Parts: sequence; C-alpha cells; structure tokens
Amino acid sequence: MTLHYAIGQIIGDRDNQEDFCAVQLDGGGIAQSDKGKVKNGSVKREITAVLCDGMGGHNAGEIAAQVAATSFLQAAQNQLKHGSAPSKSLLTACQDANNGIARQIAENNSLSGMGTTLVGVRCTPTSLSWVSVGDSYLLLFRNQQLIRLNQDHSMRPVIEQMVAKGIISETDAGSHPDRNALRSALTGESLSIVDQGVDKLALKTNDLIVIASDGIDVLRHDLVSRILCSRFRRLSKLAIEIVSAARRHGGRGQDNTTVLLIRVC
Repeated sequence: MTLHYAIGQIIGDRDNQEDFCAVQLDGGGIAQSDKGKVKNGSVKREITAVLCDGMGGHNAGEIAAQVAATSFLQAAQNQLKHGSAPSKSLLTACQDANNGIARQIAENNSLSGMGTTLVGVRCTPTSLSWVSVGDSYLLLFRNQQLIRLNQDHSMRPVIEQMVAKGIISETDAGSHPDRNALRSALTGESLSIVDQGVDKLALKTNDLIVIASDGIDVLRHDLVSRILCSRFRRLSKLAIEIVSAARRHGGRGQDNTTVLLIRVC
C-alpha cells in the first residue's frame, strides 16, 4: 500500500498568505505549501503532516503559522525516532510548536498577539493519529461520505448548542458576532483545549484524508464530497478543484484556503 498526497492553496483576497502546510516524507524530505503552487507525491511508509492557519496583524499570522509548523515537524520526528507512541509524540510536538511561538514573541515584542491553529497527523497505510488546536479541519472521506474527525474549537459548536436548547434562534446564531471566535489556539500561552484524537484510527484502501484551513467554510460538505468522488483523478487535480471552488463561492473577502489530501492506495 502507498500514501499519495497533494497540497492546494490560494491566497484569496488577503494581503498575506497566513496558511502554512508541510509534509515530512520518507527519508526526511519536506514538501511544503508555496504561495499557491501545487505540491504532490507519494510515500510507502508514513507521512507526518501539519497545517497551520495563522492570525495576527501585518505579517505576524504568517510568521506564527510557519514557526509552529516547522517546530511541530522537528519535534514529531525526534519523538518518533525515540519510539514514542504516535499520540504522545504528536501532543509533545504541538506543545513544542506553541513554545516556538512563545520564543518568537519574547524575541520580538511586535509579534505579541500572534497565533495559529494547528492540525498535525501521522499517517501510515493502515492508521491515522492526530492532534489539533483551533478550527482547521481534519476530515475522512470514506464510502462517499465526508466525516469530520477533529473537534471544532471555535464558538460555532457552543452557539449551535444554544440554538438546540432554545436560548437563541437559528437566525441570531447565523449572524452571531462571536461565531468564528476561537476558544483555543497556539499563542505561546497555555493551551486551553487540545484534541488528541484517538491513538490510532484504522484506515482502509481508498480512504482519503482531508486537512484544510477554515477557508473552506464557504463550501457545503456535499459539494466537497462531489469533488472527492472522482477518486480515479489525480490528487493534485482534486486539491486544485477544492480551493478553486472556495475562490468562486467565497467571492470578495475570501480567506486564505489550503487543502492537504492524503489517499491510501
């Protein structure tokens, strides 16, 4: 069995690209997002990957995402070399990524307030482990169904619970000013919520893992599913179609959007 991957990315209507995605490959090489260029390839043993969606004034979000992603991959690889279990190694790597942001802020006070979401995974042809902080997505596409695996650390689930309990209406929920506010993010401070997932989620042939920044919020899951149903098409083409669809549907004000696809073949 083999793992195939592809990274698609658009800047949208933002001044800076504050999404950053990187994949650690067999043999130690790294493939990373590069200002909209599509990256793709395959490995036989395992992939350690991370996607960060930065936030902060000027270029601080861009710095936060790159610092966190780089720190995460380095720490994850060190942990795995020492035989740590995937769930433990990913959690340690996430903490190291947060510490990396703290060090940057300590060295440059103008970066104070920067932060980033993070989804980090270790994927083999038979299993998936993850850690996540924030509202970026980890999805599994299996048997033509798209399922979210990780927790949403924005205020959206909280507001949806308020609707279910009759505290506010669906109309008010849709326009709630705190709907996209994050309850947890890597900011160099103590992490309030971390999703460690399961130790190992069993994978099957033709499973497709989707990791994405919240720029895909403008797309309904059924549209993403229709794109992914073309499983015989190249992954790079599917990644391009998803971010292009986000650009079309998002219109003016479209956020940075990054998608990492990993397929088990």
